[in-house]
Amino acid sequence: MGSQFSLSLELTKLIPFGSLVTTGTHQLIRLLRELQASGSDFITEQDLAEVFGRNRLEPRFASTFRTAVRTSVIHKVADIAELVIEGGAGPTVRRSLNEPAYFATVVQLSLLTWTHELTDLAKALAKAFERRVEGATEYVAIPRFDAIKGTLRACREQTSGFMWELILSAVEAKLYGHITATDCLLYKMRTIPTIVLQALMDAFTAVQHLPENTLLRIRSMQGIPSIIVWAHNVLGLTVKVITKRGQYVFGEGPESVFIDGTDPSIAEATLMNETEDVLFHLVRPDEDLMLKPIAYHPLRGYGSRVLGLEIDDNERLGQTVREVVEGSCYRAQQFFIPRNKIDVRARPDFRKILEINKELFPGHHSTIDLIEPKEIANSPTNPLNEKSSAAVTYLSYVVLVLSMVEDLDPQIPLYLQQDELIKSSQAYAPKPHQAFESLIQLLLGQNIEGDQRIAAIPVISDLG
Repeated sequence: MGSQFSLSLELTKLIPFGSLVTTGTHQLIRLLRELQASGSDFITEQDLAEVFGRNRLEPRFASTFRTAVRTSVIHKVADIAELVIEGGAGPTVRRSLNEPAYFATVVQLSLLTWTHELTDLAKALAKAFERRVEGATEYVAIPRFDAIKGTLRACREQTSGFMWELILSAVEAKLYGHITATDCLLYKMRTIPTIVLQALMDAFTAVQHLPENTLLRIRSMQGIPSIIVWAHNVLGLTVKVITKRGQYVFGEGPESVFIDGTDPSIAEATLMNETEDVLFHLVRPDEDLMLKPIAYHPLRGYGSRVLGLEIDDNERLGQTVREVVEGSCYRAQQFFIPRNKIDVRARPDFRKILEINKELFPGHHSTIDLIEPKEIANSPTNPLNEKSSAAVTYLSYVVLVLSMVEDLDPQIPLYLQQDELIKSSQAYAPKPHQAFESLIQLLLGQNIEGDQRIAAIPVISDLG
């Protein structure tokens, strides 16, 4: 059985990669500055492209993805703060649109950042790069954790206009049948074990370029939806999956990726040739990094999804929606306090408040239409009190934060796991800069880090 590093070298010989530096000096300097401003860097992108860029994207999928991410727009945050949000293609994506290896890299990293928490994913990839070069006879430079994290963040922020959720949900529906709103474990099933992720960095390339000579066998209950989307939807491979519910095939060609998802205690990957000789075999060590899941949901239905994680009774759900709407109206009155008698711009736009609530709860328009926002806002009694659930307080705050942005797209993905933002939501009348920070958290799933400039942060979706 050979090492993964030896296989990687052979694949490099098989797939001539060439120089990725094709721009002139002035263009290169400009690109380096733009990449640095976005949090990524040139060398790390090249290191990642030398692995992920070897894979061929399924042509129709590549076209769809390109259309979704190629534009860039800027939208203004409400006049309470002189700030703008940039969405869509940034320097990493713009560069990739003209260079196939980089585009393939961006697509695959975009998927991984949609389903895995960013810091853990960067650690896992850094560890995978370390393990891949074990057995090398000479020094091999590998990308650093912090550099990988910066590039991952750039990919996530600049490609989040593509709705991976729709594809993942379709795969999960086939695998797991009817999925209830309260099935929180679903998102956890998307995380790929670190050892399997390491294997896929070379195994997919081998299977694609040597389809008649290699087979990939994976044993893991974790990460099956993400692996299927990666292998089948993105790369066009045919995948066969065995679970406790049955057997499923994704694709119509010869099966080249086999997943056994029947044993929760195992995580391993084996690449074999046509005579079933093992090319490499990786097994999860006793202590391995466990990746944390991440979950997004479109603005449309986001409120129903959050409440659905706690409430499964329709009548109670309707009453809770009313509490959220009333709470958001009351908080808007406290937040948009006029700076003077003629300052109309700073007053709450209750029409917009109600519109956002209707997007959050698409099946409850009739309930929302019965609410008189001005009457609620001017009430001496705060509808939010100690009896209000954390979800109600949180969602009323989400409405307040989203009302800061002009021209909201109902498909904009919002982050679901928001411990820090839930804490922020306890402040009924936050200051504008606090609300903007919360907006960043809601869209990116994190705070602004280090010395990142607000103007250089491409927010998680095209808002127009």
